[in-house]
Amino acid sequence: MPRRLSRLVGSALYCAHHRPRLARLRRRNRHAVAAGASVAPGTAALAGIGWHLVYLTLGGIVISMLCWNAGNQRIGPLNTMLL
Repeated sequence: MPRRLSRLVGSALYCAHHRPRLARLRRRNRHAVAAGASVAPGTAALAGIGWHLVYLTLGGIVISMLCWNAGNQRIGPLNTMLL
């Protein structure tokens, strides 16, 4: 019988799997900024929306991933594939 992973470990493995995609996205963004096709926001602009970023990061992403993993464990692997 396979060992079941906790929700937190499952989320960490998912993030580790998609890390190369994030690195590729960051690299493309740096090239776009260097070419002048995109403008990087300054620290003042980021400070102005700091609480919005925290809310989206913690509320929108982390909690959603934990709920998604809990739901997938509840409905089982076969129904997860159908979803």
